Amino acid sequence: MATLRKDGRYQAKVQLGKGADGKYKEKPFYSRISPEDAEQQADEYYNKYIIRDYSLLTIKQYLKMYLDTRRPTILPNGTLKKENGKLSPTTIEGYENQLNKHIDPYIGDILWGELSSKEIKNWIRKLKEKEVGARTIEASYKFVKSVYNYSVEEEDIGENPLKGSPRKISGYVPKIVGYIPKEHFWKIFKYANKRMQAIMFLIWGTGWREGEVAGLQWTDIEKERSIITLRRNIIRTKQGLVIKGLKNGKDRITFISDEIFEVLEELPKTSIFVFPNSLGNIQDPNIIGKQFEKVCAKAGYVYHIHQLRHSHGTYAAANNVNLFALKQRMGHSDIKTTEGYIHSDVSIQKEIANLGVFKRKV
Repeated sequence: MATLRKDGRYQAKVQLGKGADGKYKEKPFYSRISPEDAEQQADEYYNKYIIRDYSLLTIKQYLKMYLDTRRPTILPNGTLKKENGKLSPTTIEGYENQLNKHIDPYIGDILWGELSSKEIKNWIRKLKEKEVGARTIEASYKFVKSVYNYSVEEEDIGENPLKGSPRKISGYVPKIVGYIPKEHFWKIFKYANKRMQAIMFLIWGTGWREGEVAGLQWTDIEKERSIITLRRNIIRTKQGLVIKGLKNGKDRITFISDEIFEVLEELPKTSIFVFPNSLGNIQDPNIIGKQFEKVCAKAGYVYHIHQLRHSHGTYAAANNVNLFALKQRMGHSDIKTTEGYIHSDVSIQKEIANLGVFKRKV
């Protein structure tokens, strides 16, 4: 809104955000004609320069703009429209949560092009003072850093001010998600009904994600070729359940043992989905996880369903499988991720020592 100055001119301002000195920057526009004329000048400047000169946007404005351009389209049937460069709904929701809680309150009003190393350190320090977890700090740091990388690639800004390792910044040490010992698995298996037994055995033998299991349809199964083709992953978003493609964007062929096929054949075919909900529709993968935890509790254990996936990677690696083949089987885009699913203890070390390939044949 334009204001009347003592010299008789109307003044309107465009706020540019905070500079390196911590003070807000503003650009004034004057008119002796009317307040509307001054406001029009300010609007024209904003539309012509601020929106296009991304370095003059605040960090909050730039991050919001980035997320808006990456927001996927959810079709009426619950599937995601295939669009290059779009993020998954859950990823968008996670980034928005980080922006609102851990970024905007601390550095959101700083100009995108003027974030300094001092302000970065103050941001991390304040998050630690608020007792924000190290993993959350790392996630927020990585998000901002990745968008700055994008901004440099787009030539919206000269260089990325966040160059350091987020783990060195936050002090976060990744938590190792343990595997489930075989004797525990089979004890839990006995407490499960046929449906849960099939889910457990399937993840145990393939390393699939629970969302991939929830999206499995009978038409994906080809027993004569001993394969199942994974084509979809079910995720829960604020809008409800969404059917999306696999993480790497391609269908994934998984070879299956005869035993797994036998377990699947015992299930009733009441839906196009192998593991539907009680109404025959898509099952929420979170529900599958909770059901698994209840079965574990009956058996006297505390595990979550993702540990079945880790178990597959652990035992496969312990039996000397090719890591690149395991990477493909588990749907990882990076071999380092596959390595993160490999765990070891004394019992597995013994299994490695007793593999036939290491036995003396003479």
